[in-house]
Amino acid sequence: MPKNKLFSILLIISLLSLGLGIGAQSNNLEQIPDRPIFGEGGVLDTIATYLLRILIFAAVICFVVAGFYFVTAAGDPAKFNTAKMMVIYGLIGLLIGFSAWALVNLVKTIFAPGTPIQNPQLPPSGVI
Repeated sequence: MPKNKLFSILLIISLLSLGLGIGAQSNNLEQIPDRPIFGEGGVLDTIATYLLRILIFAAVICFVVAGFYFVTAAGDPAKFNTAKMMVIYGLIGLLIGFSAWALVNLVKTIFAPGTPIQNPQLPPSGVI
């Protein structure tokens, strides 16, 4: 694996995991709310929502980069095929992500039958 590709992968992983350390710190354990695993506002719902937000953000970036490759291809079949594959991979990623969201909601309805299925709430513009 080339060094640039390995560096890029490590950079992306470290940026995505940056919020984990910040959110895991607490000075007073009594202030940690007692949240249910299932249900509205539960742990499972919160994790699924944040992962879906990250997925949508990554897919948008993938489509923007693919569009840049399409525009700058200038008849080069290799760049055109790279852009086409990026769009396909972005669509497959979105399909897998929304399938995972549907699976989480299915598990919620099986194990917590009184909770309604919620649509993923997108953050306000400018906030992830």
